[in-house]
Amino acid sequence: MDVKNLEKTWKEIYSSANIDEDWRYNFFKLIESSSELAEIDQNDNRIFVTVNAIFEKQIINDNFYSFLLDSIKKKIGEDYKLTIITKKEYEDLKEKKETNNFVKEDISDSLNKKFTFDSFVVSDRNVLLYKAAMAIALSNDFSTLNWNPFFIHGKSGLGKTHILHSIGNEIKKNFSEKQIKYIEAKDFGNIVIHAFESDDINKNIQNIFNEYSKYDCLLIDDIQFIQSRKKTKEIFFNIFNFFINNNKQIVVTSDQDPKELKDFEERFITRFKGGLTVRIYPPDQKTTEEILKLKIRKNEKLDINKFTNESIKWIANNFGENVRFLEGALNRLILYVINSENDEKINVNFISEIFEDLNIEEKSSFDSIINLVAKKYGINQKDILSKSRKKDIIIARNIAIFLTREILHYSLKEIGKRFNKDHSTIMYAINKIDQNLRKNEEFKKIINELKLNI
Repeated sequence: MDVKNLEKTWKEIYSSANIDEDWRYNFFKLIESSSELAEIDQNDNRIFVTVNAIFEKQIINDNFYSFLLDSIKKKIGEDYKLTIITKKEYEDLKEKKETNNFVKEDISDSLNKKFTFDSFVVSDRNVLLYKAAMAIALSNDFSTLNWNPFFIHGKSGLGKTHILHSIGNEIKKNFSEKQIKYIEAKDFGNIVIHAFESDDINKNIQNIFNEYSKYDCLLIDDIQFIQSRKKTKEIFFNIFNFFINNNKQIVVTSDQDPKELKDFEERFITRFKGGLTVRIYPPDQKTTEEILKLKIRKNEKLDINKFTNESIKWIANNFGENVRFLEGALNRLILYVINSENDEKINVNFISEIFEDLNIEEKSSFDSIINLVAKKYGINQKDILSKSRKKDIIIARNIAIFLTREILHYSLKEIGKRFNKDHSTIMYAINKIDQNLRKNEEFKKIINELKLNI
């Protein structure tokens, strides 16, 4: 499309925008003096409108974006997205495309495509969380929301990671030019440790900052895992401040409220609480049933029509506290269903037989971890749960703590109760094992062997 056609199309779009009478004069004055339709990207279904300065971009985004988008839908088509961008930003974008540096790589952002807002079942108590997450994902300019950081906290297995990926996937769908990054805090910590162990520490630390500062939205999972890592926190704080100061979005998850993060300095807590903090709640019975039905429908080995209403309610009632428990129950169910010659309805009698060990399963799993670790290191099971400071017992205890987290997905608070240890001790144990796994292949084999036996 040539320049004249672009001019004509843009005039038709903004002229037909349904702007209130009080705003129309200022609207036309701003649009006609500073904006141009730069490109209609039919491959990406996106329209780029350029303006002279950032403040003009902000004014249009804050006050007129939705009106222009409605007009575009009427004039051109429902599928087109609108990006308001400065001329300098647009030139940089074109340059990146021409030099093949601006390539959308699905792997680099580490997003899981199966986690979307469409597959997240919203309970009444999580409506605020859902709406806030969706608002961020649909915002063309993060600074207009002023929800930075967006801090989500709650117990393990409730869907925090699902929401993180949903935000990232929705941003990618609506604003393809934005760069997104998902990372677990534990993995970020490992990257920092590698940098400090390298020959050129300063260069590698700078490389980390350069890498992460290029993203528009950073999604960081389980922030509590770096609270005992002083160097990691320092690097993260610098990146964090850069994002806040440059109107880039950070979304953080934690199994604790910000004020309960004991090993984070006050400057972190203040920053965390300076945005929007929302708790994620366990799903109620009705929501759990809907989640269960959705997972059954998506599994080709299961037929939703064979499940009685009572069987759905039974599974939801017994496993609904945690989505991971729900998935574990389904995995066991699948194993029985594919090996069963019975083609009748899946009723409560059938289900209850599959889970007849329900009441003892969790305890036996925890006991088996303690038993196997004690046996491996030739010590008494009671020693692992004791306060002994002997080196071999500390190693065994740390491994048992690590495996409890990895296999049973207990929260740090629950693990602390089991081992009668405080929060920082549990964190230290998990991080210690995690470091040894990266450095010692023989130790890695021992851990994998224990996992397999458990």
